[in-house]
Amino acid sequence: ITTPSITSQLIETYNKFQVPVLTGIKPTNPEGRNLYAFAEVEQIDNDTFNLLKLHEKPQDRYPNLNIAVVSGYILDNDIFDSLTKISKSLKPGEELKLTDAINDMLLQKKKIVIRLVTGGEYFDIGNKTDYVKSIIAASLKRPDMKDIISSYITKQLNIPNNQLP
Repeated sequence: ITTPSITSQLIETYNKFQVPVLTGIKPTNPEGRNLYAFAEVEQIDNDTFNLLKLHEKPQDRYPNLNIAVVSGYILDNDIFDSLTKISKSLKPGEELKLTDAINDMLLQKKKIVIRLVTGGEYFDIGNKTDYVKSIIAASLKRPDMKDIISSYITKQLNIPNNQLP
């Protein structure tokens, strides 16, 4: 939940560079290395990086990489050529990965940038815990819901209303 929205940040970056844009975060949880692709990058400015290569769920490999690519992309039609190319080389049962197609675009000298999420908190709604956190965070930002949700949470946790931070 960010201000401006992640989508607005991606569009702003696309308008500035006129190249495909991927959403990036700097995970603080070591578990992220098993969940996301991590990027080799060159920094352009505080929030924007040239993408050099992606490594899908690197776990303990490439420990110096700290930017993960998460949901949210602005891609051009070249992605379809790369997906088609990659799909033709797959063996039965192998998964077609967007990461491989993006790396293929990079091999073709296509410029791609990563925009770090700023101005708020990123929630991975494919993760049950983050999904619930996102609903709570969004509810607490809404004037028509904040008091109701706060009251419900404090009641569930047996916290007196006057002891809220």
